[in-house]
Amino acid sequence: MPSVTHTDAAHSTSCPLYSSRAHASVAPPRTHLRYPLANNQLQPSLMDAEMQKTPCYETRWWSEETVAVVTGANKGIGLEIVRRLAELGVTVVLTSRDVGRGLAAAEQLRDRGLFRVEFCRLDVAEEASIDAFVTWLRRKFGFLDILVIAVT
Repeated sequence: MPSVTHTDAAHSTSCPLYSSRAHASVAPPRTHLRYPLANNQLQPSLMDAEMQKTPCYETRWWSEETVAVVTGANKGIGLEIVRRLAELGVTVVLTSRDVGRGLAAAEQLRDRGLFRVEFCRLDVAEEASIDAFVTWLRRKFGFLDILVIAVT
């Protein structure tokens, strides 16, 4: 999972799923990269060492009121991102072009006890679908905190 780095005057934190409405950069610093050793093993990154000292979830910034939208989320990595965000307590909107598959994916997550998952149809290639989705999102939540584009 890619890391998101947040930095401001008060503190600096790097961890998976960390963001801020005010300051966020999706490109992790070079210290997050892993470099192969001569015997084909990977050397732990500086981020790994920092995360072992201070788990990033101690700096939890999200809540049930945090709204995430994941596009193309009826299967594959999109569905897994929805699942993980919902497990962390984020309200997640699962989107899919296919209404049947999207509803089935959302129901599957609800059956696992993840009740903060909503479904709305979205085809990112159709302007009318985008407009309808934005209207629905504004009425339902009024804002968006996290956008994950997992559609291929």
